[in-house]
Amino acid sequence: RSGDFKANERYILDLKRFYFELTQIDYKKLNKENKIDYDRIKKTILKEIYVNDSLKEAEWRPSVKLLEVYNGLQYLIHYESNSNSDLIKRLKLVDKALNQSLVNLSHLSDDEYDKCSDIIKKTISLLSNFLSASSKDDDVGILVDSVKKSFINYQSDLLSIKEQFKNKMTFTSNDDKHFKVITESDKSIKQVYVSAKEMLKSQHLQLFDNSLDLFLQNNDEPVWLDYEDTLTIIRKVIENIEKDYKVNDFRYIEESIDRYASASILTRISFYSNLYDMMFLEEDLDILTSLSSPNKRIQLNLPKDKISSVYKLNGNARNLNKIQLDLLTAYKIYPGYAYIFKNKINSSNLTYLIPNYTTLRGLQRYSERILIKTNRLAGIKHQIIHDKNLTRDICASIIDIEYNNGQISRNDMKKYFMEMCFLDEFEADKLTDKIVSNYFGYASINFIGYYRILELEKLYLDKADSEYIKFYNKILENGIADLENLSIPFE
Repeated sequence: RSGDFKANERYILDLKRFYFELTQIDYKKLNKENKIDYDRIKKTILKEIYVNDSLKEAEWRPSVKLLEVYNGLQYLIHYESNSNSDLIKRLKLVDKALNQSLVNLSHLSDDEYDKCSDIIKKTISLLSNFLSASSKDDDVGILVDSVKKSFINYQSDLLSIKEQFKNKMTFTSNDDKHFKVITESDKSIKQVYVSAKEMLKSQHLQLFDNSLDLFLQNNDEPVWLDYEDTLTIIRKVIENIEKDYKVNDFRYIEESIDRYASASILTRISFYSNLYDMMFLEEDLDILTSLSSPNKRIQLNLPKDKISSVYKLNGNARNLNKIQLDLLTAYKIYPGYAYIFKNKINSSNLTYLIPNYTTLRGLQRYSERILIKTNRLAGIKHQIIHDKNLTRDICASIIDIEYNNGQISRNDMKKYFMEMCFLDEFEADKLTDKIVSNYFGYASINFIGYYRILELEKLYLDKADSEYIKFYNKILENGIADLENLSIPFE
């Protein structure tokens, strides 16, 4: 346990030494490409120092280590299926990793404990499913059972710590320095909040303009009394689209990829009742691609079971629909994440190895816009659901700021998301949990990134002959660079 503490101290000292050495470089003498790399390295190091030395997440955020363990096990189970040797090695290290994460833990909030409990539950389920699906091996079975017990004991230890230190406050910060480090941007809280508020109004108007004709197909001309009437029309149209195009399982994803993704992006889809992952289905998770082999197929392991059972939805809950899955194909496959990292990848390009995630998420959301603008199979309903996605990003940023500045309660957050952002109860709960359980600023990165891409579109789309994919590729010439450097290829 003491070794883990010393290792963390050494890591922080190394980061500070690297940063000092970086500052000795004469920035003015660097060429454009090296300046881009310099900025990316600087932001990455400063963020690591801040998270580990100022936020001290090891003292109050054990979910980070739990998620790291879970993701590692998930990868080995799903994508290293030829042999269990690496999985066995990892399983033997789990108990030590869990014990080490308890060393510096001095506070545990109720929300953090709930998040840890959820990850532990998913990990135990992952291991149980692996055991039931794999060939009989007594040694592996004994090891898996031992690891499951380690997680159960770990949860008991977390509960004791939560009760013991329940009156001790965790570290929080809601100032501009924190916000800029976490969002990896130069935007202040006020700048982002004002922009998000303004864009929410324009987004509502755009949604209304796009929705009215569809609404009038089945309804009489409405009488407007207040702004809520406008929101009601939008909400009804979105609900109808989600209902009319609802899918009960994930099989449509194959069709969507065939229809909307470039043939150059090779994919293989497998469906499992137990051994599936959520990397394609969750926007905040990244699918696995190869940096070194652009022709390697992307393996997607999806649930065979019905959506309602996977997400544990009741009969009335709306969830995935064909339109949303088409946009998810753009976001994850083409021209989103897989296109960015497979067709453009050069493993020696530093900005692909340590990407700015605010830029990346902005590009992924913008990939939905490219699909709508360039693919004749995409229509007004795709535009409306894309607008809903943008509205969710905008609302997430607004509430991220208001919640972390004490302006809104958790209960009111959910109500706001359902009324102003057109989310159903399931979506509202997920977004609320995301904001509450992450650093201030994390829920704002999608909006900040997309807003910057739109600014560039207004300035430079004509220079790309008004072709969206050319404009997009131009941005990618320097990889997933910092927001301030995205305009360099156009200069």
